[in-house]
Amino acid sequence: GTSLIYGILSYIMYRKQWMGMADVAYMFYFGLLIGYERMTIAILISVIFGFLFFVLKKENMIPYLSCLSIGILFSLCKGYTLFYSFI
Repeated sequence: GTSLIYGILSYIMYRKQWMGMADVAYMFYFGLLIGYERMTIAILISVIFGFLFFVLKKENMIPYLSCLSIGILFSLCKGYTLFYSFI
């Protein structure tokens, strides 16, 4: 279920040319692998890192796959703890 949610949403963003196909495949795969709770945390952390990259580097293109990898790493370590602390 989680891979379809994140896969479809990221595919819509790909169609609007907001992200690349590698991002779509990565989000689909890790949505399937780690589940809803940790994937939600990974997305939140990756958006924060992407925003910081955008502000600090002043570039239009953000390497979102790298930011998503950092989010996945954090969510694998403390994903459930962070998710349930937000709730």
